[in-house]
Amino acid sequence: MTSIVELTTGEIAPLIKDDVVRPHLSAEFRTEVGRKVLALVENDEPQAIVCLAFGYGVPTNEQELVDMSGPSSEGDLTVVPYTLWSYNKGAGSKLINGMLDMIRKEYSWAPPNMQPRIVTMSPKTDMARDFHLKNGATTLSENETTNNFEYSL
Repeated sequence: MTSIVELTTGEIAPLIKDDVVRPHLSAEFRTEVGRKVLALVENDEPQAIVCLAFGYGVPTNEQELVDMSGPSSEGDLTVVPYTLWSYNKGAGSKLINGMLDMIRKEYSWAPPNMQPRIVTMSPKTDMARDFHLKNGATTLSENETTNNFEYSL
């Protein structure tokens, strides 16, 4: 059976070595307040991992990602998938679409102006661009070190 589960600090720690985008970010960073890690799991084995940050505004670099949930945050409520990796072909797409479904269900009660934006902070690679566009995102902005893609709820 395949499911999406939230990982604890201890569960994500040994998997960080497989993160090709941001392996330098600690397990503690990924799981502290305002952040979470989701895994697509099949038979107790991770198939894909996505790390999310929750806050306000659209980060274009890692410092802005850190600051987005701080006390002086401004802008729209935003869920930011800032790194994603897959162990099996197609698992990343299943995870990102499952994550979107989870957020849609969680905010189904809310009018559109109260629903969060889903905006990635992606590496500037063809693979990342192609992945997000294939999964229904649109290009929001191209920045110095990252690109932002936005998914609609």
